[in-house]
Amino acid sequence: MRQHHWHPPTDIYETETALVIRAEIPGMREDLFQIYIDQNRLSIQGTRADEVERKYHRSFHQMEIHFGDFYIQVAINTPVDIEKVSAEYKNGFLKVTLPKTLPRQISIQED
Repeated sequence: MRQHHWHPPTDIYETETALVIRAEIPGMREDLFQIYIDQNRLSIQGTRADEVERKYHRSFHQMEIHFGDFYIQVAINTPVDIEKVSAEYKNGFLKVTLPKTLPRQISIQED
């Protein structure tokens, strides 16, 4: 059996100090999100419950609002400080901030 996931509208942008992922997912609670970083990938998933019991309605004239399982996957192409990643959910938007790591100069030791 194949699972169907919907994909929330997502913006990905880079600032001087961070990579930012902003997804529009209204109608959620903070504890319903699952956010993972694995190597060079950020995954966001969860389930948004349908507030309208569709099975009790005879017919719909238009259905554009997605419910059920959703999934977002973002490739991370810049070094980030995983220990300082933060996420906030406000006004229907989930914002995940991945601070960039600063380049580190390596000194060559003389013998």
